[in-house]
Order: sequence, then structure tokens, then C-alpha cells
Amino acid sequence: MRKHLRGYGVVSLLLLLVMVAQAEPLRVDSKRVMIKNTFAQNLLKLNAELLAQHKIRKQTRVGGYANYPEFYLEDSNYDANTGKLISVVQWEKQQPTNLHSLEVYLYDAQGRVIRDYLTSYLPNARHAPVQNLISLHVYNGDYHAFRTFDAFGVRTYERCEKGSEIVLQLDEDEIHDAIKNHSQQLDSEPYLTCFKHLEVAADKYLIPN
Repeated sequence: MRKHLRGYGVVSLLLLLVMVAQAEPLRVDSKRVMIKNTFAQNLLKLNAELLAQHKIRKQTRVGGYANYPEFYLEDSNYDANTGKLISVVQWEKQQPTNLHSLEVYLYDAQGRVIRDYLTSYLPNARHAPVQNLISLHVYNGDYHAFRTFDAFGVRTYERCEKGSEIVLQLDEDEIHDAIKNHSQQLDSEPYLTCFKHLEVAADKYLIPN
């Protein structure tokens, strides 16, 4: 499952962001900071609710980065009956009450991921999460597609796969340009096959649920 999720780019590009943050100070916007922190707090609540609803099998490891070795303790929480990954939570090793990152996964009746969430902080900046993501998934025969949004509802990534083949993928700029210019790609058969049943907005999921 972890390999599966990391292939989708849902997990934070934290190492790159650490290097960027070291080179350039983060700008502070109080409203955005509040929204980001609220998202993280709500995701922690959702995780607690899910863990209470399942019999959990937990795996723990220590992890870190080049400049921050053994920085966090990571718990991977699996449903003991189904083996499905419920969440992955990382806490700072030296400050155990400081959340470092949290991934949460929700499934449909067939055991397929329908939504996943991520919040993550930089090791050297705790005023707000550096990344908050919501991914919505849809399945159409052999096709599996998902859209990723940030905590402000901005669509940041789209990807569609058929088996191990990547059929389509668009980053934030490509999505923005396609919508702005009414690109024919959005009406093409491959795009509609992948995404026609997938919500185009994540407003009702900005409070993780």
C-alpha cells in the first residue's frame, strides 16, 4: 500500500520542501495559516475516529532526513481484519506531541480507496502545515483515476491509470490552462472515460470526513 500511495504523489515531497525552506523563508498569511492548521486538526480528529472504529494492527519505525536523522516516529495503522491501511502518522521524536505528517485513507465496499488525505509540516517550520492534500478516487472498469486538491479547494493534480499504465496525468498549471482555454482534451474520450464520474470540486471534503 505505501508503494501504491507513493506512486500517486500523494505523500509529501518533504525532502525537497526542506531544502527550499532552508534557502528562502516562508511567507506568513494569517488567514491561510488558520485554514491550514484547521485542516490538520480536523484530519487528526478523523484519524482518531477511524482508529476507534477498527481493530488496529500497528507497525512502528523511526525515520528522518539528511539534516534531521531519526527525526520522527512513524505508526502505520492497519485494519487487523482486512489488512487495509487506515493511516500513517508521524510524530517528532524529540517533541512527541508535535505532529509531523498524517495520511488517512477511506475505502468503498469493494475495499478500494475512495478518498485520502495528507497533512505535513516541515522539520524547521511549525507555524502551519506546508502541505494539505485531498484526493478523490473513481473506478471505471480497468481504469482508476483520482483528483487531488489542496485545503483551499484548488485542483492541483490529476492522474488516470489502466492497470500499470499511466493514461493521463496533469499538474496544477496544466489543469488551470486546460480549463481556462477550454481545451479539447477535457472533452476527449480518454479524459471522459477516466474522469467523467469524478467530482470536480472538493468543497464538502475540506473538513476531512
